[in-house]
Amino acid sequence: MNRFLTLFAALMLSVASYAQTAVVPGDATTFAAVKKSGTFDYTFNGVSADAVKEAAKNYVRFFSVDVRQDKQTVLVKVKLNQNSEQERKVQIRFFKSSGITTVSFNGADYSVDDFFAKYMN
Repeated sequence: MNRFLTLFAALMLSVASYAQTAVVPGDATTFAAVKKSGTFDYTFNGVSADAVKEAAKNYVRFFSVDVRQDKQTVLVKVKLNQNSEQERKVQIRFFKSSGITTVSFNGADYSVDDFFAKYMN
């Protein structure tokens, strides 16, 4: 039984370490300027560039997306068409359809919904 628990704990740790995460650079002050510009740079971990490109096709009405593979991460640049609150919120659907479940920002991890509620309004 002890061996089973150890194996289960190792499995859970490995699954958690491969979470699909979007890393947002900067802090709250620099992000405010980024939000005002309407152009966002993200690093996606744990998803493929092809999946992100496929998801981006659904949102061309709201923003353009530039996707580049960089070793084991995907570099994503989102440029909003009109930089409205609605377009910023549509990024929630884009993140989720790309497979992103967590946003890492300013030393903390957030669910996609919590990050956008706190920083994109």
